[in-house]
Amino acid sequence: MYRPSLLRFIGFALVLGLLLSSCNNYKKIAYFKNVSDSTYMYQKGMAINAEPYTDIQIQPDDILQVGITTIDPSMVQAMGITGQMDMIQDPLASAGNLNNNANRNIAGYLVDKEGNIELPMAGKVKVAGLSTSEAKEKIRQKALLLYKDPVVNVRLANFKVTVLGEVRSPGTYTLPHERVTVLEALGMAGDLT
Repeated sequence: MYRPSLLRFIGFALVLGLLLSSCNNYKKIAYFKNVSDSTYMYQKGMAINAEPYTDIQIQPDDILQVGITTIDPSMVQAMGITGQMDMIQDPLASAGNLNNNANRNIAGYLVDKEGNIELPMAGKVKVAGLSTSEAKEKIRQKALLLYKDPVVNVRLANFKVTVLGEVRSPGTYTLPHERVTVLEALGMAGDLT
């Protein structure tokens, strides 16, 4: 015998079951597979940080932007260190992605094969193997010999990350900063396909 209320109940239960079963747990999403609920890993019964951050070390062929300011701005102009000199064409950038402003010149000081940069008046400074904060302090110590209370800024101008695989725009991306997460890199590459 036909019962409309039983049919409605079965239809409601089916729709509710479909809605509840279609919800995804975050661990089933491709980005978060095999991610633990903690930022710690356990090794031999001891908790260790899963992703310790280490500063990037400057290497030959890196490009550094160096800025030095002092109390007397005319001295800085005489020294000529603004980080805007020595336009260097990045050879890998021209092979990169068009969405990455790949064909632009990068302003700064090229670290030579011996690991030095040459600054006007300050001369050669060995920076290879140092982090940008260590290089900043080393350049500051040299600038103290020439200027009163110099403020030094050092930044890596050609930090690159390469994204390969099933993304919309695989390639090498030059970043304006020295840190990037996996999700940020995937976002730059147009997300997973």
